[in-house]
Amino acid sequence: MLPSRFKTLPRNHERDLLPVTTIAHTPVAIIIPAGSRFKNLQQLIAFAKQHPGKLNYGSGGAGSSTHLAGEVFAKSAGVALTHIPYKGAV
Repeated sequence: MLPSRFKTLPRNHERDLLPVTTIAHTPVAIIIPAGSRFKNLQQLIAFAKQHPGKLNYGSGGAGSSTHLAGEVFAKSAGVALTHIPYKGAV
């Protein structure tokens, strides 16, 4: 994740480093209020596509696993979301 956060680094992570093993899995869920207008993920994505940047998502801070998961989701879904970083995970 470092190359996506910093413009310059002392090494090329794709060329100079080799993954050895996964050490952890972090489950991440998309949660909305029970009274929300969205009844499924498809409705949420459709709204986000029609209203770029109008939906927010929170994370434990810039660069946290939830922040990066939100960015991966937004890119995968082809939507623009607004990131709201908090000072740390609760």
